[in-house]
Amino acid sequence: MKTCMKNFTLFSLLLTLATGFAFAEVQTEFAHARDVRESGREMGIMLDLQKISLGTLPSTENKKQYLTTMMLEKQKVLNFTLQNIYENAYSMYKRGDYQRAYEMCITILSIDPNFKQAETLAKMASRMGTYGTTSETKIINQKYREGLMFYNTARLAEAKRSFQEVLVIKPRHAKANYWMKKTNKEIAKEYERRGNEAFKNENYEESITHWYNALLIREKDSRLVNKIAKSEKIIQKQKINDILTQAVQYYNEGDLVSSHKEFGKALAIQPEDKQILRLSKQVGEEVSKNYFATAENYYSSNHYTKAITNYEYALKWGFDKKIISGKVKQAKYERAELIKRRETIAKKEREKKFEEDLVAQKTATLEEATLEEELYEEEIEEIIVPIIVDEKKVSDVAREASQNLYKEGLRHFNDGDFEKAKEKFLEAVKVDSGNIDAQAGLERIKSVFGE
Repeated sequence: MKTCMKNFTLFSLLLTLATGFAFAEVQTEFAHARDVRESGREMGIMLDLQKISLGTLPSTENKKQYLTTMMLEKQKVLNFTLQNIYENAYSMYKRGDYQRAYEMCITILSIDPNFKQAETLAKMASRMGTYGTTSETKIINQKYREGLMFYNTARLAEAKRSFQEVLVIKPRHAKANYWMKKTNKEIAKEYERRGNEAFKNENYEESITHWYNALLIREKDSRLVNKIAKSEKIIQKQKINDILTQAVQYYNEGDLVSSHKEFGKALAIQPEDKQILRLSKQVGEEVSKNYFATAENYYSSNHYTKAITNYEYALKWGFDKKIISGKVKQAKYERAELIKRRETIAKKEREKKFEEDLVAQKTATLEEATLEEELYEEEIEEIIVPIIVDEKKVSDVAREASQNLYKEGLRHFNDGDFEKAKEKFLEAVKVDSGNIDAQAGLERIKSVFGE
C-alpha cells in the first residue's frame, strides 16, 4: 500500500512538473515536441477505456488481451510524460540550474530506472553543480576521448555509452555523432557476424537473436530480414519434424488418439500442409474404425450399452453418420428386448421357486401328518383312511372346485397380490379341507408374512 502511494505521489508530481514547464518551453527549446492537446487526447482515451466493463467481454482470453492493452496504453502515457519532464530537466541544465535538473532526473529514475538519458544527465548535473559551468567542455572532451579509446580497443558497447553521454549534453557534437554512427555500424556488423557463425553451427535460435540486434541498428537491411526469415523457417520445420516424429511413434505404439493430437499440433503451425492434413485424416479414420469394430464386438456379445457408447465415439471421429444412426437404433432395440427377456426369465424363476416351495411345504405337511413312517404306516392307514372317508366324504365336484380356487390363488400369488391369494386358498380349504396344495399355499404365505 505504501509503495502504491509513493508511486502515485511521484506520478502526480511528474504530471505537475510536466504541465508547469510544457507551455513555457514549447516555442523555444521544445518546438519539436508533441502538441499538448494531442497528449490530452491520449489521456482522454485512457479515461474512456477505464469506464468499459470487463463483464461485457466474451471470454477470458479477450479480457486478458484488454488488460494487456490497458497496461500498454498507460505505459505510453507514462513514457510521454517522462520524456517531457526529461526535456524540461535538460532545459534547466542548459540554463545552469543544475540542482533542479538533477532533482528532476532523480525523480524520473525513481519511476523508470532504465531511462538512460536521465541517468547520464543526472551525473552531468551533479558534476556541474560541484565543479561549475566552466568544466562542461572538459567533461565532454574527456568522455569523447574515452569513447575513442574504447572504439580503438574494440570495446564497442562502452564506446557507444561514452558517445551517448556526450550527445546527451551536446546533441550537435559533430565528431561524437560521427563516431556514434560508426560504432553502431561496427556493433551491427559484429552482431551479424555472430548470427552468421551461430547459423553455420546450426544454432538457429541464437542466430535470430544476433540478427535481430543488428536489425535494431540497420532497420532497413533487407538481407538481415531474409536471414531471420530463413532461420525461423528452419526452426519451424524442425519443430514440425519433432512433432511428426512423436506422432509416428505414438502411431507405431498403437496409441492412435495421441498420434492424432500430435498431427493437430503440427497443423496449428502449418495449417495448409497437404501431407499433414492427409496423415491426420488417415489416423482419424483409423480411430473411428477401431471404435466401430469395438462397438460391433460388444454388440455381438450382447453388451449393448457399451456398444452404443463406442458407436457414438466412432461418430465423433468421423464415421458415417447414417450407418452409426442405424446401428445405435438397433442396439437400443436389442437392449430393450434383452431387458424384457430377462424380466420374463426372472418371473418364471420366481414362479418355479414358488412351486418348489409349495412342493416342499406339501411334503413337510405330509411328513407332519405321518406319526411313524415305517413302524406304524399300516396302522395309520387303517385309522386315518376310514376317518377321511367317513368324515369328509368330499365329492369329486367339490374337489375340482377347490382345486380351481387354489389355481386362482396361485395366479394372484405370482402377480404379487398376496391378499387375494390368501382369500382363494382359504376358500379352497373350506370347499375341500383335504386340499393339501391350498394348505401349503397358506403355510407359504404365513411363513413369508408371519400371519
